[in-house]
Amino acid sequence: MAEVPDLYRIVDALPTDRARAFWELAAYKRRHEEVDWISAIRSSYSGPSADFDTHCDRVLHAWQIYETNRFTVRSSSGARDQMGMFPRAARLNHSCSPNVFHRHNHRINRLTIHALKDIPAGAELCTSYIDIVHPTAERRRLLRHWGFKCGCTQCRSHSASSELRRTKLEDAFSRVRRDAAARSQRSQIPKWDYARALDALEAVLGLMAEEGLDETDTSAEVLGLAVDCALALGWAGQARDWAAQALEVEARSLGEDSEEWQVARERLREAEAAFSAQKEN
Repeated sequence: MAEVPDLYRIVDALPTDRARAFWELAAYKRRHEEVDWISAIRSSYSGPSADFDTHCDRVLHAWQIYETNRFTVRSSSGARDQMGMFPRAARLNHSCSPNVFHRHNHRINRLTIHALKDIPAGAELCTSYIDIVHPTAERRRLLRHWGFKCGCTQCRSHSASSELRRTKLEDAFSRVRRDAAARSQRSQIPKWDYARALDALEAVLGLMAEEGLDETDTSAEVLGLAVDCALALGWAGQARDWAAQALEVEARSLGEDSEEWQVARERLREAEAAFSAQKEN
């Protein structure tokens, strides 16, 4: 979380046009949990005493704008420990069935927005503020950070069958990520472990397809894990097919100038080489 006084000083020093773009952004009027920042502001305040409370309100408003509109900025190492402001992208509303995907691309130092599907002229562009592989109640809990209750088509309909699929997806996705992290820490992994993991990954891909989430970067992550497992099992043909799908998804959601697309391309080359070697044998 940004320090309130430091954040205000940065905003106050912005050129006029950039400052205007910042102050025009929406803000969820949340309370700050701490009050120490008021003392820090007082020590550097040089205006009339009668205006101090108004000044504090403006400082707090800057923090509220920042908290409502900030984006995660990734470093070259992939770390997500920085935040950035992108005023035009901040205008995008949320949907649990988004038609665009956003992410910071450290290679070009830009926040990129890509269409996930064909979008009719005049239709609103909506991204997702959260990981949407959750049932409605959990998605709404996560969205409280922005101070609204989502009313997108997915949340309004939330049929029993869709809710069941998203509940299964939430649990399964958590398990496959946890299992993948555990495998990365082990030097020897039995083939049955890869086979079990692949069963779980295929189940996740099936659920994502049923929920219309198969064109997101999340599906590319699952496809990448499936490729790794298939290669470990010697299933080069299936690995190649999944790797090709992952590359298409990354190109669509992140672009060919992204780190993720480069990784997916190398994974496809590896799968194609394994497939060619199998054919020769």
